Amino acid sequence: MRYQLRAVAQRLSQHESVQKCGRVRHGQSPVQVCANTEGGAFFSGLVHCGSVWECPACMQGIAAKRADEIKRAIDLHKSMGGAAFMLTLTLPHDAGDRLKP
Repeated sequence: MRYQLRAVAQRLSQHESVQKCGRVRHGQSPVQVCANTEGGAFFSGLVHCGSVWECPACMQGIAAKRADEIKRAIDLHKSMGGAAFMLTLTLPHDAGDRLKP
């Protein structure tokens, strides 16, 4: 599904890197089909845009990497006696509110 969504994003995006993602060879690198550790497959040697906002294929990998970085930082902090909490605050607002204040 990610790759089908990427095809749509490529048609709609104005960014050349998104348009080329997974479709254009990276330099002179050969394009190869590789296996990952989970039993899936992927292509190597293709351009990746790295857009966390526009590309469903790239955003999944970036999000996984960032989540791992946060987990390692929290685990290290906890191992040193620290604690971690998540807090979300929402202020009431509507379409008539000015953004500047």
